[in-house]
Amino acid sequence: MKKQNKAELSPELRKVVKWSVAILGNVIEEELGKKSYVRIENIRQRMAALRGTKSEIVSRELRKTFAELKKLNGTERMGIARAYTLMLELMNCCENAYRTYRLKHRKRNELVKGAEAIYYVLTAHPTEARSPQNIAIFHEIQKELTQVYERGFEGASERLGALLEIAWNVEIVRMRKPRVQDEAEHIYSILLREANLSVLLDMGHSNVPVYVRSWVGGDKDGHPGVDEVTLGDSLQLSRELLYEYTKKQLQELRKLTAAFHSSKFDSLCSEMLHRLTTVKTLERGDAKKVRVLHQIMAKICVFYQAELGKNSPKSLARLEQLFKVFSRTSGAP
Repeated sequence: MKKQNKAELSPELRKVVKWSVAILGNVIEEELGKKSYVRIENIRQRMAALRGTKSEIVSRELRKTFAELKKLNGTERMGIARAYTLMLELMNCCENAYRTYRLKHRKRNELVKGAEAIYYVLTAHPTEARSPQNIAIFHEIQKELTQVYERGFEGASERLGALLEIAWNVEIVRMRKPRVQDEAEHIYSILLREANLSVLLDMGHSNVPVYVRSWVGGDKDGHPGVDEVTLGDSLQLSRELLYEYTKKQLQELRKLTAAFHSSKFDSLCSEMLHRLTTVKTLERGDAKKVRVLHQIMAKICVFYQAELGKNSPKSLARLEQLFKVFSRTSGAP
C-alpha cells in the first residue's frame, strides 16, 4: 500500500487535526503546568522534524531524547505518555470523523439484487481493549469532530476542550489484569451501542441482508481462561444490551401508535414487553422463549400492516430485523 504523505492529505483533515491538537495542548498545559507542556511540545516538534531525515540523524536524536526521559521521575514520564496517547487517539478520531463525513456525502450506488448476505464476524483481544470510559468519551469526541466538518469551528473549541478534559481524567486502560470478559465488554460496547445497532438493522432492509456473528468469550482454541463460564458471561452481556434496545424500540412504537386506539394492537405490545422480561437473564430453555417472542413480533407486524399500511415505522422495522440478525430461530445461518 502506498504511504500517504502530508501533501496528499485532505486540507480539511489537516486543518481539523491541527486545531484539535492545539486544544489538547491547552488541556495538557492546564493539567500538567507550563513547564511540562513546553517539554512535551519540544519533543513533538523535534520528532516531527525527523521525518525524511537520514537514519543516523534519527538514531542520534532518539538516543538524546531517551536520555532526557530517563532523568525524569515516574509521574513526569506518565504525563508525557498520557499526552501522546491522547494525541494519537485524537488524530485517529479526526480521521474517522472525516471518513464518516465523506461517506455521508458520497453518492451511493444501488446494491445489486441477488447478493446473498453480508456477515460481520467480530472478535477482539482483552489486552487491546481500552477502558469503557475512554471508549465512551472518544465516541463523543468523534461525534463533535464530525459536526465540525459539517458546520465549521464556531463554538466547537469550547465543547471539544470540555470533552478532552474528561478524556484526560479518565483511565485510558483498565488498571487491573485483563479478563476474557473484557473482550466481550469491549466489542459489545461498540457493536451494540444504540446508534450503531440501529444503522446495522436499517442496513438489513436493503437488497443485501446483514448478519452478525462472533465467538467473543467462547473461542476455546487453546485459551486456558475460556470455558462455559466465560461463554455464559459473554452471552449474558449481549443479552442485556439487546434487551434494553428492544425495550426502547417497543416503547417508541407504542408512543408513535398511541393515537391509534386498538385494544388488540396494545395487547400484543404489552404481551411483547412482558415476554421480553423472561429472556433478560440467560437461562435454560431460552430458545423456546425467543421463539415465542418471534411469533408475537410477527403478529405485531402483520396486524400493523393490515390496519395501518405497509410502510412500517423505523422502530417496528428495526424490531423485525433484530430477530433476523440475532435470533437463530429465524432460519438465518
